[in-house]
Amino acid sequence: MACSVFECDAKITTELIAKNKKRYRNLRFAIEHWSDREKRLAKLETDAYWTILDWSKNWFWPPYPRYSHDVHVNVSGGLDSTVLLHLVRRQLPNVKGVFCDTGLENADNRAFVKTLDNMEWVRPKKTHRQVLEEDGYPVVSKKIARYIWDVRNPTKRNATTRRLRLTGVDSKGKRRSAYMIPKKWRFLLQAPFKISDKCCHYLKKEPLDRYMKEHHSVPFVGMRVDEGDERAKTLFKLWHSNYTGKSPWCAPLLLWTREDILYYILKYNIPYSKAYGEITEGPDGRLYTTGESRTGCDFCAFGVQFEKGENRFIRMERENPSRYKYCMDVLGYRRVLQYMGIPFSRSQVTIAEQLALPFDDIDCVAAGKPALSVLTGGNQNPDHSAKNMVAASR
Repeated sequence: MACSVFECDAKITTELIAKNKKRYRNLRFAIEHWSDREKRLAKLETDAYWTILDWSKNWFWPPYPRYSHDVHVNVSGGLDSTVLLHLVRRQLPNVKGVFCDTGLENADNRAFVKTLDNMEWVRPKKTHRQVLEEDGYPVVSKKIARYIWDVRNPTKRNATTRRLRLTGVDSKGKRRSAYMIPKKWRFLLQAPFKISDKCCHYLKKEPLDRYMKEHHSVPFVGMRVDEGDERAKTLFKLWHSNYTGKSPWCAPLLLWTREDILYYILKYNIPYSKAYGEITEGPDGRLYTTGESRTGCDFCAFGVQFEKGENRFIRMERENPSRYKYCMDVLGYRRVLQYMGIPFSRSQVTIAEQLALPFDDIDCVAAGKPALSVLTGGNQNPDHSAKNMVAASR
């Protein structure tokens, strides 16, 4: 019988999600009560230890014969997966790490993964260029990109979903604003390029799922609640472990914060990717990295609108000009970022100048918002009613 801590047979309901949210807050409060970093980290390590132990043993028990042979660690080369691999190998020294070589990974992360022992490399069946041409560009966020894809790809079966994305009203007539495309991003419905969230699926999820099925092995993953709303939602549903569906996983770092990750690296003197620079303590007493704060696929545009100053594409132009030219001119990111009003080159004096925008648009672009003339096609009084949006999507 499976360990009860995983609640593997529990039905995912709003009550269970609420229970796990409360459980998370209480645990985090108890952990944060220890102001001493050493004591706090010791509590987190203990929690992770039992999670790893239960998960690794559980997959040698029925009723899971499909995955009864092995466990592995999904490694990206980032800080979270580096700490996860070290944690798991303290308990399971011979566990294999699996790295998905998409061709888009940060060069320093990729070089770091090459230095790790007992690693397996997997590759996607599709190239990034194929995904962009067939499915669309990853912009804004996974959630918004998926909503835009739903509206722009109408079928007989998704009429209710499209109405939900545009009006926030579900099939029962209830208001569900969280599932609606925000007004500030509705101009992307008329974008002259495809938009979707499928890039991660084809380039990362599919190869890792394929490895899991081919090798009868289930993964440890480095997901944390404080990484974002989407991951938090998943973890609040399933807590440490996902026993359901076609892709089971275990997340021992559920309760960890970035501060905990950085302190663990310092405590055990773990080698990590050069992309992050040095780990130092700031004036507020918190730890931070002098290099990148987060790394991912070089060409991913998710969240770029929130980056102030020199964003990831401008840094790419400075650090890797040939890669930047391929990104802008071959993959077509120049027109995508231009359409969204996002700076992409050091040579831009102002974004408004590059886009040749009317004078009234300069304030919009400077504030990081899409230019009004870009949203409306030159019409200063557009009709963005949900009714018209639904009609346009048919």
